[in-house]
Amino acid sequence: MRAIRDERNSGSRRVGFNCTLQVKFASKIKSDLATIAASNPPDAVAYFCEANVPIAKRDELIK
Repeated sequence: MRAIRDERNSGSRRVGFNCTLQVKFASKIKSDLATIAASNPPDAVAYFCEANVPIAKRDELIK
């Protein structure tokens, strides 16, 4: 993920960061994102995962 300046706003964005070391990552990621969204949804989320997440699964989780 790289930072891109967005000329449409003041340049300050709220970003949520999270990570997991679990091998069964899908349910953990979904749970974490639900918690983040329920509290005060950020403008973007950066999620770090120890396991190698296949592209198809990553796309599914992003949706």
